[in-house]
Amino acid sequence: MAVFEGLYFNGKTSAGLPVSVELLPTEFRLTTRTDADFLRIWDTNLIGRNDFNDAELVELQYAASPPEYLEVKDPAFFGALKMHYPKAAFAGSRYGSLISGNPLPLLSVLAVFVLLVAGAYFWLIPKTAEVIAENLPVSAEAKLGQALIDGMLEAEEKDSVKTMYAQRFFNLLHASPQSGKVSVTVVKHRQANAFAVPGGHIVVYEPIIHLTDSYEEFAGLIAHENAHLQHRHSLKALFRNLSSYFLVSLLFGDLNGIMVVVAENANSLKSLEYNRELEKEADMTGLALLEQKHIDPNGMVGLFSALKDEKENIDLPEFLSTHPVLDSRINYLKAKIASRKFRVQQNDSLQYYWQKLKEKSIE
Repeated sequence: MAVFEGLYFNGKTSAGLPVSVELLPTEFRLTTRTDADFLRIWDTNLIGRNDFNDAELVELQYAASPPEYLEVKDPAFFGALKMHYPKAAFAGSRYGSLISGNPLPLLSVLAVFVLLVAGAYFWLIPKTAEVIAENLPVSAEAKLGQALIDGMLEAEEKDSVKTMYAQRFFNLLHASPQSGKVSVTVVKHRQANAFAVPGGHIVVYEPIIHLTDSYEEFAGLIAHENAHLQHRHSLKALFRNLSSYFLVSLLFGDLNGIMVVVAENANSLKSLEYNRELEKEADMTGLALLEQKHIDPNGMVGLFSALKDEKENIDLPEFLSTHPVLDSRINYLKAKIASRKFRVQQNDSLQYYWQKLKEKSIE
């Protein structure tokens, strides 16, 4: 016969009554030293567990009206329950009951939960961020872009003369009421690169200008980067990459926090990678502009060929030097050009500005 000390609650008052708990084959016998007339018999078939803490405190519930409760804080009590009532539900761990028997249902539920969480993190949240970017007001994008460009150019050396010529080249190439206001900045740098920054900014690293062999190739580069701006590719990619930060900031209404996160991650735009679908969209949009302006579309092909051929001799970002990607882009551009009749006309103004850009800097 095993006897333990515990607290009994009758379900009518919150006060607990100290009792002795005697474990019998089919029942619990609860008695108290202070009241000789007190006796409660609990049928083991009506006892249930009411706790999740097996080690320190065992709390049992008895199916009376109102329900009665028993708390026993004794490390040996749980072992005694298992020994005296091995098949009783109240003698098993509430934790263990979750995985007892066939574990496959629980594992299936856990697997579905993990997939849902992963799906939300890797697809739903980034996709939501893209939708937000797509519908962001132009004024908000402009403010965001200014914070980005200020953060990016703070430690860079700007070539003001070449920036002037690059801006004139862009204005002439994109002379259209629909083109919007775009600023082009030429930066002195060892790396050959160019990238679009949300809010209407294009940054050109000087070495990529010297990589071009004609104004048509430089026009292809500028047309491509402006297409990223027109389709908001850089904004969507930035929001997607930082979607988790944006979500937390939006949940807490911390719009300033978003600006801080963007500013701190401004340099990520220098090596921002777009998927092949977005790159092809930018290539096709750029190609359409060259056709509209009667500029030889083979300039864009020549640019990618130069990037491919000179990768060993110049410093290129990894995403610009990947041969399979460049080969694919060259092939579909050639196919597009071959399928159409392009009317090409020499543009002496673009030729002049490109030659000024190619000159050695005197700053």
